[in-house]
Amino acid sequence: MFSPTFCLAKWHHTTIYLATGETHSCYHPAPHPIPLEELKDNPSALHNTKEKKEQRKQMLCGEKPEGCSYCWKIEAMGDSYISDRHIKTASIFTPGRVQEIQNADDDFNIDPEYIEISFSNECNFKCGYCHPKASSRYWKEIEDHGPYKMSSTHRQDIDWFKV
Repeated sequence: MFSPTFCLAKWHHTTIYLATGETHSCYHPAPHPIPLEELKDNPSALHNTKEKKEQRKQMLCGEKPEGCSYCWKIEAMGDSYISDRHIKTASIFTPGRVQEIQNADDDFNIDPEYIEISFSNECNFKCGYCHPKASSRYWKEIEDHGPYKMSSTHRQDIDWFKV
């Protein structure tokens, strides 16, 4: 039996924001910097960052990485609530993928199967679930009117854009 906090997205999904040099495996946790020093020796650190590897290790040990709190909060609401962690894991689950992870060590580099690359934040939309790092219209809205009151503020930080 696998850990009850396991999420395949942490291994097989990645979003890479080239404009900001950040990555994450899911839309809910805040993106973190891609460590350029790690890339020199390990090009797969675009996805296999030390931070992600530590979160994977936590999941395999039954711990709940703090960055994944969105899903933990959904799951704490009861059995009738299904988090994205369950949806993302179920959507790409195969026994082979799980076996590969079970057989690997903590420092295992894995090739993601879902890769999203963002070249800039230029976008004509300002979807409510998005953030200014992915939408120039969303960024303009926050710049003009200030941040929205939300439980997670990482989606509204526009200071990264200032030079």
